Amino acid sequence: RIDAPGMITFGFTYPTIEWKINPDNDVYTTKANWEGKYSPSSTTNIKVHGTAVHHPVVRADGHCYDMTIDEGGILEVEAGKTLTVHGNATIPSTGKLILGQNAKIYFMRDVEANEAIVEAEPGSEVRISGTANQSVKLDSCYSIVFEGGSAGRKNTFTKTLVTDVKVLG
Repeated sequence: RIDAPGMITFGFTYPTIEWKINPDNDVYTTKANWEGKYSPSSTTNIKVHGTAVHHPVVRADGHCYDMTIDEGGILEVEAGKTLTVHGNATIPSTGKLILGQNAKIYFMRDVEANEAIVEAEPGSEVRISGTANQSVKLDSCYSIVFEGGSAGRKNTFTKTLVTDVKVLG
């Protein structure tokens, strides 16, 4: 797009891959389990439907750009593993995130998960680094870390506390 004489704006979007309704197995990084020609990476958006026979399980540290878990959809991070969401995340009221013991999920941008279901084992961590106001409901989590941000930014959350909450930045 040409904005003004001598100025050109380039834009792009990352491809979106969708978890198959009946995947070969539950391994998050298996390319054949996703509709599209990519496997999850920091430059792919992922979408998990609520109708899948098996839900994706992060069995090795994984990445995605934007993440959407549909109503009834489930995404699991296995014990000791980390999933980094480099873009935005959306998890509706019946979407579920399962965190194994010492599992971590890093949300590097904005999260919309006001009514998401989180099943978390001891030592699990949710880290949120978004730039907009964050509103996240986490009924079950062992560590929540809000970091980054700028003056005037508000991070709000609802949580039944079972451990310390660290506010960094």
